[in-house]
Amino acid sequence: MKTLPLIALVLLACADPVEQRVRVTKEDLLKGIEVSAPVRIHTFSGSVYLAVEGFTVRNDTISCSGQEYGPTRSLEDKSSWRIPVDSVVGIEYFVVKTPPLRSVGNLLSGTTATIYTAFGGLVLYKALFGSCPTFYTFDGEQPILEAEGFSYSIGKYFEGSDLDRLQMQTPPDGRVRLAVRNEALETHYINQVELCYVDHPAGTEAYPDADGESAHIMKPKAPVRAVSLNGREILGSILGRDAEAYESDDNTTSDLLPRGKRDYVECEFENSSGSSAMTIVLRGRNTLQNTVLLYDVMMRNQGPLVTEWVRKVNENPLYSWRLYRWYREHSGIRVFVERDGQFVEAGRIPDTGPIAWKETAVQVPVDPGSRRVRLRFSFLPESWAIDWIGYDEQAFEASGFAHLSPVAATNNRGMENKENVQSLQGDDDDYLVTGPGTAVELSFVVPTHVEGMRTLFVRSKGYYIEWIRGEWLKARDDLIVFDISNPGKISKDLADLWHQKRAAIKEDFYAHKIPLVP
Repeated sequence: MKTLPLIALVLLACADPVEQRVRVTKEDLLKGIEVSAPVRIHTFSGSVYLAVEGFTVRNDTISCSGQEYGPTRSLEDKSSWRIPVDSVVGIEYFVVKTPPLRSVGNLLSGTTATIYTAFGGLVLYKALFGSCPTFYTFDGEQPILEAEGFSYSIGKYFEGSDLDRLQMQTPPDGRVRLAVRNEALETHYINQVELCYVDHPAGTEAYPDADGESAHIMKPKAPVRAVSLNGREILGSILGRDAEAYESDDNTTSDLLPRGKRDYVECEFENSSGSSAMTIVLRGRNTLQNTVLLYDVMMRNQGPLVTEWVRKVNENPLYSWRLYRWYREHSGIRVFVERDGQFVEAGRIPDTGPIAWKETAVQVPVDPGSRRVRLRFSFLPESWAIDWIGYDEQAFEASGFAHLSPVAATNNRGMENKENVQSLQGDDDDYLVTGPGTAVELSFVVPTHVEGMRTLFVRSKGYYIEWIRGEWLKARDDLIVFDISNPGKISKDLADLWHQKRAAIKEDFYAHKIPLVP
């Protein structure tokens, strides 16, 4: 989160009362809803309408004044337009006045038109895949999915960084290719991408900490026992890095999720050395429940009002802070350690996204007199898939964590762009902006490695803005503004929608990535 001076927060607190719950009826929608946020309206025909002063939705039709950029990106004179909601791929909120920005394939350059022409409208209409940039290394010319960056940085004030462990080894020539892709209906604002590495003794492994600032060196061992909340033995599900992961069962989810209560995995570890600290590493990823939370509960349920909500997330720092606090309280994995018969919170693993597996280390203080240590990993039911848990009571923090900036960057067509390299080199106000179907391939040069082991990481920093689907704007039953002051209602809505959509979204999500623009 970007921070503000205390006095600014005080002034904003006076000017920003807690929002009231707003209900919009179907009758209201048919009469017309006005939206003042500046947007780009992308259509299946390939045209983009630049509506700086917003738009009105009435009878499932968008009315706006602005400029049209045709499929060939010819600029029409400013005029008034009527656009059927069914013809809209997505509505992209943007800030009229922005810091210096560099874009890969300008967002008015024909992205949606090219994808629609090459792959058909069904790809865009059913686009569920998201959220955040995906990172790939290469086995020859075959891309290998490695990570997803800043998965829950859903607006400007949520900008954050991620540190992800790469599975690839350093090539003999030291040259590493890393592809950064936008495979979703989103706009990505990428501040910085670095390749990091740490050298460590042979026989050890290195894992990033939960804050993404350093790495822990360890020799992971397996827990001696693992059970679920309902007492089911699940050790076999978390012993190997094999994608045979533990997830909450249907009964647990049905019981706990509507009430906002948490499931947990309880593990028992040996502490034969009598250590006062234990480092745990967990390999997991979010399920698609968080996708339903963002797409349906937080966005689709608001109908046309979601455009103003997206604007508030990006322009109102106080609201963003409140939203961030709510999300942090209800998300992630909380780590509890048993002390004197009570479980006390001792660490947290943030959400990571539903696309790539992520390995995260967290250090937990333990009683050196206890030869067996019990930990609980607590999370909203069926919000996580936990693939592997390991530990080491002798782990230590890495020294000499090295950071490398890219030396070259090429776009989808293999054309090099030095400005893109520059925009990714520092943590500043110079962002690389990517639209759906675009990619950047970055090149890094890693120094010679002499002895021991070397582990590579990618560090990314930025945020993204989800496109508003045309289907979300249609007139239907009552719409309600997303209200973070009513967590009980959010939990119930999420449980109902997850029950309805779970099977279909699991089948559709990974099959509908936005293809790269040729």
